[in-house]
Amino acid sequence: MAHGDPDEKTFLYILYLEHLQLDASAVDYVGSEAAIFWYVGDGEQYHSSQTMVLTKEPVRCAYCSFYSITLPNLPDRSLSVTMTLSVNDEHIGVAFLDFKDFGESHVFKEDKVKLLTDAGVLAVATLHTASQARWSYSAPILADTTGFFVDPSSDDQAKQLHEYIFPKADGTEEQDKADAKAEEEVEKARQEEEARKKREAERLEEQRREDERREESRRFSERLPPLNLTAKPKF
Repeated sequence: MAHGDPDEKTFLYILYLEHLQLDASAVDYVGSEAAIFWYVGDGEQYHSSQTMVLTKEPVRCAYCSFYSITLPNLPDRSLSVTMTLSVNDEHIGVAFLDFKDFGESHVFKEDKVKLLTDAGVLAVATLHTASQARWSYSAPILADTTGFFVDPSSDDQAKQLHEYIFPKADGTEEQDKADAKAEEEVEKARQEEEARKKREAERLEEQRREDERREESRRFSERLPPLNLTAKPKF
C-alpha cells in the first residue's frame, strides 16, 4: 500500500528540460561543455545535469529532476527557483522562476525559458513541468517545507515517473547484457595485449643484457696480452 501525506500538502515536482537553443549572439560558446543547474529557495538545495556540448542547433538535454516539497499555504505554491547555464563552473546565463508557475497536475506544462545575461538572451530552454501528490511504497511521507531533490534510483515515485519519461525500448535489457559482454571481451583483449607487450619488453631487455655481457666479455678478451706458446719457462 502506498503512503501519502494525510494533509495532502506534499508534492513531487517534475522538471524536465527537453532542449536548449543558444542565441545567435552566443556563438562564442559553441563547442563548450555546459551543464544546467537548479537552485531552490536560498540555493542550499541544488541539482545539476550531466554535461552537454553546446552547438548552433538545439541541444537535446533530456534532463529530468524531481523535487519534493510541502506547501503549507495552499493554494499558494510560491517558491523561488533559479535555473542557470554554466560553463567551466561559471554561470553564463540565468532564469529566475517560481514553482507557482509550474504545472500543478500530472499533465505536463511546457514553457520556453529565457536564460539571460546583462546583454540579453543567451539561450532558450524548452522546459516541461508537472506535479503529483507525494507517495511512497516503502516509507511514510514526512512534511518538509524546505524540500529536497529526489534520486529516482532510490525513490518509488520518482523511479516510476523517470521510467515513464524515459521508457526502455523492447530488448534493451538484452542489449545491455550484450554490450556488457562485448565490453568484457574488449577489456580481456586489452589485458592480453598488455601482457604480450610486457613479455616482449622483458624478452628484449634480457636480450639487451645478454648482448652487453657478450660485448663486455669480448672487450675484456681484447685487453689481455697475447699468449706466447713458444717461450720457454724460466726457472
